[in-house]
Amino acid sequence: MAKSLTLKQKKANLELTKEHLKNNKVVTINRDAVIDLPVVGHFRDYLSETLNYIMSSHDQKKVLEVVNHIQNKFKDLAEDAPYDPLLNSVWTLMTLINEINHQAAEQGHTIATEEKIDESVADMLNQMQNSADPAALEKAYMKNINNYKEQIPGDIILNDELETKTPNED
Repeated sequence: MAKSLTLKQKKANLELTKEHLKNNKVVTINRDAVIDLPVVGHFRDYLSETLNYIMSSHDQKKVLEVVNHIQNKFKDLAEDAPYDPLLNSVWTLMTLINEINHQAAEQGHTIATEEKIDESVADMLNQMQNSADPAALEKAYMKNINNYKEQIPGDIILNDELETKTPNED
């Protein structure tokens, strides 16, 4: 966790950034910085929904391949493997959701309830961390996707089924 800054330090940092921008400098984030970000619990639900939408919009076999790469910490992925936006998207969202879950637990922001709440994304992430069993992971993935699809009206069109047109073909 990053060191807490005083209000005066925060103001000075913002003023310095404004000054850089005024002088036509490019301002970017230090790639090694740890950035604390307050997140409302509902935001995690939207991240989970986005993850589910992305995963349900692609072929199940491809998604399971991606999830297995993530579970194996990319050890079975060749260094020169081509760029895979599905892999990057799923990994990014899973990482954010995992970190939010971890921080919520660490900070005492979790609750225990008897009420049925869909935590299938968290269950799938826990399965990925706690077991290398591909069959159990596939089962957790399918449970998650089926729960998601039950909540969504209509059918989800797989990316492979979309017609691809150029802008001039409309």
